[in-house]
Amino acid sequence: MGRRVDEEPGYVRSRVGYMPQRFSLYQDLTVEENLRFFGDLFAVPRRELARRVERLYGFSGLAPFKARRAAALSGGMKQKLALSCMLVHAPEVIVLDEPTFGVDPVSRSEFWAILASLRSEGTTILVSTAYMDEALLCDRVALVYKGEILASDAPAALCASFGGALYLAETESPHRAYDALRATALCGECNLFGEGVHLTLAPGVGPGEVERALMERGVELKSLRRMEPGLEDLFLKLMKE
Repeated sequence: MGRRVDEEPGYVRSRVGYMPQRFSLYQDLTVEENLRFFGDLFAVPRRELARRVERLYGFSGLAPFKARRAAALSGGMKQKLALSCMLVHAPEVIVLDEPTFGVDPVSRSEFWAILASLRSEGTTILVSTAYMDEALLCDRVALVYKGEILASDAPAALCASFGGALYLAETESPHRAYDALRATALCGECNLFGEGVHLTLAPGVGPGEVERALMERGVELKSLRRMEPGLEDLFLKLMKE
């Protein structure tokens, strides 16, 4: 927003919302008490605070639980409450540190639907996540390893930058297939995934050679086919390089 954090901390603090990975609200306060506490902390006028709390209930779905203590909420509801408390002063920029870590899939989906709604209203969102399916929902992604940005672009552009053909060796014995391929010189990239092994071919190697190598080592292969690289494929490749 064109302001320096070290020179204008008050301005920045009033316009930025931060949500840490660890739930850090007051466990002995109810949902509504937490919301009103944070509204008072940021000096939101009472009438405006009441309006904002009702709006936050609307998109978080927490209204039926407003009298429940925070300690008694599920993991997903705690994250929604933390997000709501962060938003009560209507920040223009929000920073989220792995907000869905350890949250069930349904709550994760609901949480990201809320973030999409905020983005459509013009809120800038900076989020760290270990889930590549969540990274795909962002407008721009930076892949970070050991404090260094390996690549940064729109998700589709990052996936397209993989370079070279990627194959999926689909098998019911992915670990055996992975170990067998690692023992050969047939692959460039070779990574174990849930559905099989993602691999690139070494120069001069054809798919048929990979199929024969697995067969000779007693690994039954369902199929070996080209696939589109994902963010995780690119991240693993860049990390090794």
